[in-house]
Amino acid sequence: MKAWSHRQWILSTISSEDFYTRELDFIHKLLLVDVRNNSAWNQRWFATHKGCPTIPLSKEDALEEAGYAWSCIVLDVWNESPWRYFLGVGKEQCLKTSNKGSWEWGEWEQKLELLAEEEEKPCHILMGVQVDILEIMGDNDSRTKVSPKVKFLPIPSRKVNFFTICSI
Repeated sequence: MKAWSHRQWILSTISSEDFYTRELDFIHKLLLVDVRNNSAWNQRWFATHKGCPTIPLSKEDALEEAGYAWSCIVLDVWNESPWRYFLGVGKEQCLKTSNKGSWEWGEWEQKLELLAEEEEKPCHILMGVQVDILEIMGDNDSRTKVSPKVKFLPIPSRKVNFFTICSI
């Protein structure tokens, strides 16, 4: 953990575009070796945000990062790290604009459905992300889509409350 903090301190202190680019290349190499390296995913978030995690990515950069995460997700759908990164990028875009529909959830929703169909057994991580996306969207159509998914998930109480409220 201290090594990652030290890397972040160096990147922040020098604050060079070239250093951030080289850091992303380094992280990419780490993820090629082990896509489950959660520390590398955290460092990727730091590097893509150039040390300012409160400043959201541009829509173009967000689409690129979501695509990157997706390329790692399809390698192993049971790996939670790229899922969390993917979802974080999307949530950040929604918060940035205060318009839940501004992020291209529909496009990702279709990809998620296709991926779910390819799996031999239901992947709780994939279904959880689908539920998270539908919860973020929060419209009536999303509420009806979520019902079949919920019965298969070990749902945290906040989601149970959300869906109980939505079904009233």
